Amino acid sequence: EPCPCAANNSLIGWPNEPKPAYYAVAAANRPAMVSAKIPRFDWKRRADFSATLFLLNDSPAPVGAVEFHARFESAGQSARLGSWNCSGTSAGKHCAGPVISGQLPDWPGETFDLVVEAAGRPDLSSRYTLVFVRE
Repeated sequence: EPCPCAANNSLIGWPNEPKPAYYAVAAANRPAMVSAKIPRFDWKRRADFSATLFLLNDSPAPVGAVEFHARFESAGQSARLGSWNCSGTSAGKHCAGPVISGQLPDWPGETFDLVVEAAGRPDLSSRYTLVFVRE
């Protein structure tokens, strides 16, 4: 973006300053991370939730064994969903993990997060913000 502008879709603003979207795109394009295949992004409260976990490794280095923990978070509350002991993967390879499932809590608010944390490896962790549908 060569000069100040009120509206556009660039990631770098003038004078060469990253916008917040830059950091979101950078996080989504990490060379290695845990990913969740989620069948939808809007959910009813108390619905049965499921997602498939994957360890994605597009880096030129292997990723060693990692323990992942999945949970729901919303409005300062947390509910454990499951764990996965991944044996790791070689350079440029992906590893399919388990299907994690559980019933969504009846929490206040419009959104909740699916958080998948890698023990000792925050660079591999992921967070997905999902929506509660109005009933």
